[in-house]
Amino acid sequence: MMAKTPEGMTYRAFLVTLPLHRPIPVGGVSWTERPVVLIRAEDSEGRTAWGEAAPLDGYGSDTLADVLDALSQPEWTRTNELPSLVCALETAHMGLAACRGKGVFGLPQDEPALTNLTPAALGADGSLEGATHVKIKVGRGGSQVDTDIERIRILSARYPDLQIRLDGNGLLTRDDALRLIEGLEGLYNRIDFFEEPWRGGFDQDIRGVLPVPVAIDESLAEDNWQCADVCILKPSLMGSPAATMALARRVQAAGRRVTVSSAFESQVGMIMVTRLAALIGDTAPGLGTYAYMADDWGRRAPWWDETSVSIERLPAIPRSAVVPGPSPMARRRFASGLKVEEVSR
Repeated sequence: MMAKTPEGMTYRAFLVTLPLHRPIPVGGVSWTERPVVLIRAEDSEGRTAWGEAAPLDGYGSDTLADVLDALSQPEWTRTNELPSLVCALETAHMGLAACRGKGVFGLPQDEPALTNLTPAALGADGSLEGATHVKIKVGRGGSQVDTDIERIRILSARYPDLQIRLDGNGLLTRDDALRLIEGLEGLYNRIDFFEEPWRGGFDQDIRGVLPVPVAIDESLAEDNWQCADVCILKPSLMGSPAATMALARRVQAAGRRVTVSSAFESQVGMIMVTRLAALIGDTAPGLGTYAYMADDWGRRAPWWDETSVSIERLPAIPRSAVVPGPSPMARRRFASGLKVEEVSR
């Protein structure tokens, strides 16, 4: 069933389950597939655009179950409580504005600060030729400080021009994080930042505690970005993309860096995230999560498989020309493992 608003807008929501190339650990569990919700909005003149709700259970303030529960309610298009759903609806509205010739995001005053992005590589399992930055997870499976130090030194020697981002996800103790950094002495100019070095670290300003910049990600709440050198923004988990961009401007105005990061979205969400990174001027955003997708609705998109992402080649906004509208069938399953089910009422 389609949901309508008094403004003549029509919405449909689809639960899309994306198959993955290999399992990924998220929030303490291992995913073999990634469920997201795609929102199709159509205005009274037949223009269509898409948005995506891609909550990360255990990381953001809402979950997939929360989104699906909201979609079962008659007034779900008016929700202002679930960040993932707000993000999806506003992305679709921005797409419709773009269809009417009102700029990329319906914000004509904002032109991309960058037209070419070189995303940071995620992990170091394959070749890093052409990459400028790489994110390395540390502290996996408990304290492995000596192992982490050794592999980071090996990586640094193999790629002498590569900037390395360490991501602790708050798993290390403060003492282990300090020991890790001490073990990398002589490489401090190669460490772009240390993300979430220990749990609770940003309850106070820890800039200068380590000899490398510190970055806040999942600990971000209200204004505690002021306790970090770098603020990592995951737009899909934050609600309004326009509000996310406004926050990025505030952080930059305070002399801090901003890095935009994806959250295992389909191409619909990835287009939004990538364009925000270009508007914000993020030279090395974290867009590597799309590499895990084995298939996508409307085919797997190629734009994030290369070392460099051209904003001029990227579709301006996710709309029906990019992501074909699902058929009227309530449920579909494809040989790749991709599944689509209409879930709106």
